[in-house]
Amino acid sequence: YIFVEDSLWDQRVTQAAVDSIVNSFDNSTPADPTWGIFDMDTAAFGNAPDIDGDPKIVILICDVQDGFTGSGGYVQGFFDPVPEVPVNHSNKAEIYYLDANPTDLKSTTGIRSEMSTAAHEFQHMINYNYHKAGQEPTFINECCSKLAEVYCGYPTSDLSLYADETNHYLFDWRTDDRTAVLKDYS
Repeated sequence: YIFVEDSLWDQRVTQAAVDSIVNSFDNSTPADPTWGIFDMDTAAFGNAPDIDGDPKIVILICDVQDGFTGSGGYVQGFFDPVPEVPVNHSNKAEIYYLDANPTDLKSTTGIRSEMSTAAHEFQHMINYNYHKAGQEPTFINECCSKLAEVYCGYPTSDLSLYADETNHYLFDWRTDDRTAVLKDYS
């Protein structure tokens, strides 16, 4: 299921964009035109969780409130396990989020970039099915998500960011610094 924040509809997201996302998630990736992100990631990493008894995944396209002001790093998507926890404030569903600001989902480049993020975030969801939050070092989980992007046929990150800082400890993940964390992903 795909839901789009009302304020983004026809501004940064169109029906054509939603159709492209559905096609990429369900049917076709650059690595295999007969397998979507769902098939590719589950084949490589395991089963997706299913807390709600509905095998479908919810993708929420929104303007992630990440402090983006026109330059620097931003959150292109994320997986949060809270909606999967059966407590009162939970949606009790498998949900991950894709950002549509600054990513423009009305462009081919924007769709391709966001589908790379979709593969990445879906791996986090699968990983959560096996390793609950905090049970695995961030570096390992993020490494698997970066692998999911490449495995699905999407381009890898700019490795020069890593090359510029090879002396930083790999297990130190700098989530509080939007610029430094890009080096950690690289």
